[in-house]
Amino acid sequence: MVLSGAVNRNVREFRTLFADEFAVTDAGALDLERIERLILVETFHANRLAELGPLLERPGIEVVVFDHHRPEGALPPFVAETNFIVSDDGSLVTLMLRIIADREIEVTPLEATVFALGIHEDTGSLTFPTTTVRDVEALAFCMRRGANQQVVEHFLHNPLSPEQRDLLMRVLEKARAVEAGGLDVLVAALSGDVYVEGVSLVVHKAMDVANSDAMVLLVEMEERIFVTARSRVAALDVAQQETLVANQRAVIPGLTGQMEQFIIGLGILVGRPPEAINVRPGTLDDIVLPPVAPGLPSELLERRPDIRAAEQNLIAANANIGVAKAAYFPQISLSGFLGGQSTQLASLFTGPHTAWSFVPQVTQPIFTAGRLKSTVRLAEAQQQAALIQYEKSIQTAFSEVSNALIAHQRLRESRVQQEALVTALSERKRLAYVRYEGGVDTLLNALDADRDLFQAELSLSQVRLNELLSVVQLYKALGGGWQS
Repeated sequence: MVLSGAVNRNVREFRTLFADEFAVTDAGALDLERIERLILVETFHANRLAELGPLLERPGIEVVVFDHHRPEGALPPFVAETNFIVSDDGSLVTLMLRIIADREIEVTPLEATVFALGIHEDTGSLTFPTTTVRDVEALAFCMRRGANQQVVEHFLHNPLSPEQRDLLMRVLEKARAVEAGGLDVLVAALSGDVYVEGVSLVVHKAMDVANSDAMVLLVEMEERIFVTARSRVAALDVAQQETLVANQRAVIPGLTGQMEQFIIGLGILVGRPPEAINVRPGTLDDIVLPPVAPGLPSELLERRPDIRAAEQNLIAANANIGVAKAAYFPQISLSGFLGGQSTQLASLFTGPHTAWSFVPQVTQPIFTAGRLKSTVRLAEAQQQAALIQYEKSIQTAFSEVSNALIAHQRLRESRVQQEALVTALSERKRLAYVRYEGGVDTLLNALDADRDLFQAELSLSQVRLNELLSVVQLYKALGGGWQS
C-alpha cells in the first residue's frame, strides 16, 4: 500500500501508532518492473501518483479505479470500463466493504477501525446530506467486526492546531457570502508565507461558524495555490467541480514535458547543453512580429536550399553532356615541336582503321555500336530531368510564399477581430461585477461574463500563436527571411 502525495496529521499519527500492523511503503522503494496490477482509490491522475504515475502508460499493467465520480467523456485509455468502479454512497469505504462482504473476506478489528474512520471522515459522522443507508449499514458492519470506538473517538476529536486557528480567523475575516441558486455560499481568497495542512478542516469549521451551505477557499502558500471547496447540499456538487479542476491540473505535466523537449531541441540547434538554456517566463504579447515590407523581390527565393540544390543538379547535368561529347575526341597534342605536326597526330590513323592509335599502349575505338551517342543522349535526358526539377522547385517556392503571405494576412486580421472581442468582453465583465456588487444582478451572470472572457482570451492566445507560426512559415518559404 502506497500513500501518494502529502498526508494529513491524523493519517501520519495513525500510521505511526500502527506501523507494524499495515504494510505501508514509499513508492520510491518499490521495484516498478515487478508491478502487474495497480488499484487506485479516489484518484486516477498520473500527476498525483508520484513515482507510480509512469506505470499508467506501461503496457500490460492492469489498473483498477475506485472513485466517487466518473470523468466526463471517455475513460482514460489505461483503465478498462469494467475496472472503473464508481460509488453512489457518501463514503467510498462503503462500496469496498460491500465487496469484502460479498467475497466473505475476514476483517480484523484494527482493519474495521480504519474502515470506520474512513466512513466518519467521508460522511461527517453520518451528518452530510450525501450519506446513504448503506453508509450506516457499513459502519454497523465495522462495529460488529470489533472496531475500536476509543480510537475512533480520539481521531474524530480533532481540535485545530495553532496554525489552523490562525488561518480560520483570517478566512472568516476575508470571506464574503454570496447567493447561488438560492443557497448561501462562502467565498474567500488569501495568501500566506507558511504552508498550513488540513485546510479542508478549516473550511468545515468556517462553514459551521458562518452557517453556510457551501464554501470555496483559495489559499496561496509556498508559491502554490490550493483550492478547497466543500458543500453540505447535493444541489452544489462541489466534488464534480473539483474533478474538473483536477483534469486541468493533469494537463500540466504533459505541457511541462513538451517544454523540456523543446529546450533540448533548442540546445541541439544552438550547440549548447539543455541546462544552459534559460527560458524566461513571458507571454505571446512579449514577442514582437517583424513587419513584412511590401515589394519583396523574387530574387530572395534564390536562397532557398531546394532551389539551390536543383540549380546545382542542373549545372552538373549540363557538365555531364560536355563530358559525354568529349568522349568522341581523343586527347592528343595536335602540334609538335617547332610548330609542326605532332607525332600523336601523325600516327593517329596508322594501323587498322577500326581504332584510334595511341602511343604506346592506350587505344580508343572509333566504332562502339552507338555507345557514345547513347551516353550523350542519356546525359541530355538527365539534363532535361534536372531542368524540369529546377522549374518545379521554383513553382513550389512561389506557391509556398503565396500561401504563407495569405495565411499571415488572414491571421493578422483574425487577431485584430479577436482582440476587439476580448476588449468588449472585458468591459462586459467589469459591468457585470459592478451590477452584482450593487445588488442589481446575480453572481451567476457575473461568473458567466468571467467565463466568456476567459474563453475569448484562450482563443486570442491561440490566434496569436498561429500568427507567429505563419511568420515562421513565411521565413522558411523565403529561404531565410525577407532581408536581402
